[in-house]
Amino acid sequence: MKTRRLFIVGIALVSVNARAFYSPEQGRWISRDPDSEQLVARTSSRSEPQNVYSYFSNNPSGGANPFQSLYYTTQRPSPTSFFSPPAESGWFTGAWYINQNTIICDGNGSLIIHEATSYQYGIQDCTRKHEQQHITDWKSRYGANLCKGRNCGDLPYYDFSRWLFWKDSYSVFLNKSECSAWKIGLKCRKEKLNKCCNEKDPSACKRYVEPFVEQAEAQVKKYCN
Repeated sequence: MKTRRLFIVGIALVSVNARAFYSPEQGRWISRDPDSEQLVARTSSRSEPQNVYSYFSNNPSGGANPFQSLYYTTQRPSPTSFFSPPAESGWFTGAWYINQNTIICDGNGSLIIHEATSYQYGIQDCTRKHEQQHITDWKSRYGANLCKGRNCGDLPYYDFSRWLFWKDSYSVFLNKSECSAWKIGLKCRKEKLNKCCNEKDPSACKRYVEPFVEQAEAQVKKYCN
């Protein structure tokens, strides 16, 4: 298939030939009707005409294919198809979270903190602050309604289409989120350690809190350096 090689998906326009442009922000083609544009997508065995939407598998972002392999679909594009997660999207599901301090969908459309511990001397509060940062980061990446229609315990970890090049991979995103969360946790734990002098048994408090401070320091070094 001969096309102009211009892919600026999600930022401005996508050009699949010299006359048709798709605007992700508007969710529509803003020039000629792509259904009237007949293309020839070539494989090793045959050539046949297809319209633009069909060639891109009803997804001008995830279906973009500069290597000219053929996509087949009979489904008409929906206004939200461009924003749907790609086929390789993944979710943590089931009861994986039971013994962890983590974040999960609650089954009612909300992203919540799941607490599996009850740390003393205010350390549990630091854990909540750590996990709250993860909630902020997950909503920023996957949207405020990421848990809509999801079961209790679900949590997304999928990467976006490779054409959405301004999105970090999940591994990079997770590392950045852990860095932010552990920095918050470290600050909180140090504050709790400093308040041990107000406890009935300051020595017992320090012995309890100090290992948590050391753990947070190690995690900040791991994720932030």
